[in-house]
Amino acid sequence: MEKDKYKPSLETVIALKLNFDIDLDWLLLDEAATFYSGLFQVKLDDLESKLISGFRKLDLGDKQEIAGIVDLKLKRYRDK
Repeated sequence: MEKDKYKPSLETVIALKLNFDIDLDWLLLDEAATFYSGLFQVKLDDLESKLISGFRKLDLGDKQEIAGIVDLKLKRYRDK
């Protein structure tokens, strides 16, 4: 698949997505993930995509801890 020797079936693509939490934009189009927020469409760079992918694997307590860290960082920027 990496060398374009064969095209995976839809079932294979879905299995890759579900089992390995692979971004389908990256897998199918070799592009960064696209994030949709309301009416806006935003491309994610590699770092953002990696952070979101990792964040999704955390338990709720760890997610809340990360959210607190982000809030603290943003507060520092607003207070400057």
